Amino acid sequence: MSAAAFSRVTVRIGGAQTDTGRIKMELVRSLRTRGTLAVCGFVESVLKMSVYGELAVAPGDRIEIALDGMRFADHYVDGIKRSGDVVHLTAHDLMRRLEMPYSGESEASSALLIPALARECGFAGAAGVPLMTLYPGDLKGRCAKQILMTVSEYGCGVWSCSNANMLVFTPFTEATAEYAMGDAVLNIHSVKGPITAVTAENTASSVIYSAGSGSWHNRVRLRGNAFTQERTEAVAAALAGKTVQSFYARHIPVTVPTEGISGFVREGRTYIAYRTEIHFGGEVYADACTEDICEDEYDYIPVSQLEKGLVEGRIYGGACADGTGFGICEEAAGDVRSAARHAFSAVTDNVTRFDGAVMDGTMPDRIERITDTSRRIVYGGSSYLLSYVQSGGVKTDIRLVKEET
Repeated sequence: MSAAAFSRVTVRIGGAQTDTGRIKMELVRSLRTRGTLAVCGFVESVLKMSVYGELAVAPGDRIEIALDGMRFADHYVDGIKRSGDVVHLTAHDLMRRLEMPYSGESEASSALLIPALARECGFAGAAGVPLMTLYPGDLKGRCAKQILMTVSEYGCGVWSCSNANMLVFTPFTEATAEYAMGDAVLNIHSVKGPITAVTAENTASSVIYSAGSGSWHNRVRLRGNAFTQERTEAVAAALAGKTVQSFYARHIPVTVPTEGISGFVREGRTYIAYRTEIHFGGEVYADACTEDICEDEYDYIPVSQLEKGLVEGRIYGGACADGTGFGICEEAAGDVRSAARHAFSAVTDNVTRFDGAVMDGTMPDRIERITDTSRRIVYGGSSYLLSYVQSGGVKTDIRLVKEET
């Protein structure tokens, strides 16, 4: 491989410039998120490099890559393996340092805490930080990445390291930066949206808020410990009408350093990539994709799984289903149609009812019968007491109370 093949690329390892003619490398940026939508999470970048011939390198050495003099984010060596006359290196950007434990104030504004936390982890600073108050429960005993995840859930977006080595927050449905797709091969797949509704679960209180309306195809589901009705409505307004498109594009020409959640543009439409692989060779090009979007697939629970999970009075009943949802019928000696039925029914996305009591979408692990008007339900690792007053077949005063352990 000749040096001319890398005429636009310069590489420095541990401060020393390295002959690109003896280097083979690729840079992979991938999103770590919950589910299949980038409503929260982190973009982590890993550099894989093979250097032919002698190389003096040590763990922690900084690798600098420039394209026509424009720098990519710095990466730091954390893997060295020799094979004959080839040295194989792996290096990560500053996002790897977010495992650092936090030991600062017990309550702070994100606008003050996040930039300080970023500098402590080696970043040049922070940009685009969502504004929220972080309380002791958000901070005590947590590392930087866990704290940032709380802010990410609240702001509905993704953290990444910019080419200027800044910690940057990019909102959901937006790209950190956009680049021309050129003549790349483009395959378009599934679409999520247009977004018309948001359902948000406050994980601290288990309260579920909803704003807007629409089917699950048009609804985004969020989780976090700081959601309120006001915040849910604000997020729904910000996302209204937006879509997320899954795609795969191959051989995108790279003329400037890409970063973060890269958006690739063709005919005025931006395709946001959750994974970008940059290949350095006779030319510099990228393969980019966002996987097929089906974040609601876990709405559907096999009847066999439901039947296995329900126990009524320590005696298995039969699973039943009709227009109101799934449930369990108590075993009856006579006509099964006359058996008492205890059913789950959907209220909205990720919200269900059992025997009239509103619960979240977690299916119970066990249901124990206590009396005609009281049941103990075990789900999510906790025990709840469901009670109600029943008169003439109508349930009133329905209560679902978590039992203390």
